[in-house]
Amino acid sequence: MWLFNTEPNAYFTATPGEGAVPLDVFFTAVGSSDPDDDELSFSWDFDDGHTSTAETIQHRFDQAGTYHVRLTVDDGWGGISETSVDISVSQRTRTYYALIIGIADYYESPLEYTDNDAVDFTYELLKSPSMWNPENMILLLNSAATQANFIAGLSAISAVATADDVLLIFYSGHGGRWSDGWPLDEADGWDETLCFIDGDITDDYFASLLRGVPVGEFLVFVDACLSGGQLRGQSAGELAPRSIGFGFVEDLVTESAAGMKDLNDLNRPLVAIASSADDESSIEWSSLEHGVFTYYLLEAMKGQADFYGNGDGLISAEECYEYLAPYVVAFTTTVGAPHVPQLLDYKLGELVFAED
Repeated sequence: MWLFNTEPNAYFTATPGEGAVPLDVFFTAVGSSDPDDDELSFSWDFDDGHTSTAETIQHRFDQAGTYHVRLTVDDGWGGISETSVDISVSQRTRTYYALIIGIADYYESPLEYTDNDAVDFTYELLKSPSMWNPENMILLLNSAATQANFIAGLSAISAVATADDVLLIFYSGHGGRWSDGWPLDEADGWDETLCFIDGDITDDYFASLLRGVPVGEFLVFVDACLSGGQLRGQSAGELAPRSIGFGFVEDLVTESAAGMKDLNDLNRPLVAIASSADDESSIEWSSLEHGVFTYYLLEAMKGQADFYGNGDGLISAEECYEYLAPYVVAFTTTVGAPHVPQLLDYKLGELVFAED
């Protein structure tokens, strides 16, 4: 009796197919098939000395060049099929812009360390000179942190930024909320706000301002009360509190995503990390001389994130969150004022913003 075997069909997708180093590419061979319904095995060659046998994998290219990535599919009965694609990785040409706000000198309810938060965060960024140029950074402290100056800063960046660039926004100060105004988009009936020295900016307005900035990626850190929101599964694990509605960070992502249609369908990844959920207060602490969230964010940026992360010498927002979240929860729980950092990650791979 003769048994006939039909060769399998090798197929995979790679997203994205090009970009600047470090480039994270998501490969999946789930589209491969076998006419005989045989179980398939997979063998990847990424043309950079690395291989894999996974069906789906994320791979990082650390050097510029063109990589001829090959997938070999084996049906276990002698049937083998191969397919390939070229991944183009360029040198980093992007410019990193930062708008950093720290407000302690409020007319009512002044804070102690939030301006220190912003200054020290700026200092940590400047330790990565290949990414950060002081000329591309705007620091607004206390009386200078007005709504007009914030909007002017975004406008100045918008005038020179391109789709290859990254905008980082750091805010440390009071957070508040207003009764939901138009559009009526808040499940809990509240618009979360950032409290500038001369008034509040709602999450909806903040997001509308970002839609006008033509960068390719956004990174937002918010150390403020009520700054988080509904997570859709992204949190600090079992310690995450209940979520009562859409908060500042969630609205920021939602509004920015909605704005893609107004930007010729440009896909603009955004990573947003907030110090607390939308029903929690965030605290600062005298022995740390910082907000608790910012203190552990700075520790992450000093090398702890990469040490406990992938050890590639680069610091990503995702690595920072994985490091700081449990420390913030542990510290604030110990002192009786627990709050849980929140993460929303709308980027494939990691958003790298500093060097170790």
